[in-house]
Amino acid sequence: MKSKRTPTRSTAWRAGAGLLLLLPLFPLHTYADGGFHSGVTYSTGYYPASAASGDFNGDGHEDITVANLGDHSVSVLLGDGTGRFTTLDHDTPVQSPRAISVGDLNEDGKLDVVTTNVQNTVSVLLGDGEGGLALPDDYSTAGSPRYTAIGDFNGDGHQDLAVASESGHISVMLGQGNGQFGGRTDYHAGAVGRSVVAGNFTGDANLDLAVTNSYSNDVTILTGTGTGAFVLSDFYFADIHPMIMTTADFNRDGLADLAAASLNGTVSVLLANGSGGFGFRTHYAAGAGAYSVTAGDFNGDGLTDLAAANSTSNTISVLIGDGTGRFHPKVDYAAGSVPETLIAGDFNEDGKTDLAAGNVRSDSLSILLSRSDAKLSSLSVPQGTLTPSFSPKTMSGYR
Repeated sequence: MKSKRTPTRSTAWRAGAGLLLLLPLFPLHTYADGGFHSGVTYSTGYYPASAASGDFNGDGHEDITVANLGDHSVSVLLGDGTGRFTTLDHDTPVQSPRAISVGDLNEDGKLDVVTTNVQNTVSVLLGDGEGGLALPDDYSTAGSPRYTAIGDFNGDGHQDLAVASESGHISVMLGQGNGQFGGRTDYHAGAVGRSVVAGNFTGDANLDLAVTNSYSNDVTILTGTGTGAFVLSDFYFADIHPMIMTTADFNRDGLADLAAASLNGTVSVLLANGSGGFGFRTHYAAGAGAYSVTAGDFNGDGLTDLAAANSTSNTISVLIGDGTGRFHPKVDYAAGSVPETLIAGDFNEDGKTDLAAGNVRSDSLSILLSRSDAKLSSLSVPQGTLTPSFSPKTMSGYR
């Protein structure tokens, strides 16, 4: 039986050494370019580091929850289905929350919240179904946790947690279905992990993990075994200082693809190849200090688009997808001061995806609603650069 050789960055790089290609021109065609109304701003707590959306009070409308790093709290804004929000008059105390994720962790049909915290913990806050959250139950993680992915990693029907940490580890905690979690298992993932997403990258029935590493400028793939365990698979080069990542099927092949925002102002797209790996990355221009990226159908054509929050230029860049995994040039919209978190949802229930950006310097949330009168554009332009998605370094030194 042929043994599987541990992949190295250097091996993969030699296979495509020196390759730098421009993508071919898009054919000339007409497409709806999306478009957003000017943002409406809502006050948050001090330093809204992260946000997530879901229906927290069971009224059928999307709400938003925010992790306020500066004043150690989680706040909830209740949506009314028209794109407007009301902030609850009380916040839930959490010690220094950096990021926030949402799921039904105790299987009562009500959304719960998980935060990653500066104190090397994650906090589980169970929802009451009316917009309120219980006091946190804390679990230890590897050093300096950043983001959490929620999914059923061992196929038992319960939601589990995977936490990316700046220590370079992923901490996996298996859920018991009652809002509680077992002891953690740590996996090495890279240098300075920033975000983690779960998806089916291999085409089997198991959830896998992808992690952005902002020091080594790459994305790590950990293949799920279906038992709650993960195996280090490969590293793929992204761009300089990749931060927050999202996953969606950009080319309609049924596989989960990846897009990562990088601080040098790009979004890197990696398309799954169906065998557990990814093809060459493609860079698309965003704005200065691109910090996070999210996916959604922003122009109502049924295809997946991307939007990036640019923390230096104080803008949101929207890139319309063509359904083949390629994206049209960005269109920028104003946000608040230093937007670092970006989420998508249909907040006014018109069938188009809207955006919400958390502005950490102005302590606010900007809501950008999609326009129903999006104009048509015609373009035939080269989109991005196609480059090898492996870094010319070996994996040794990261273990």
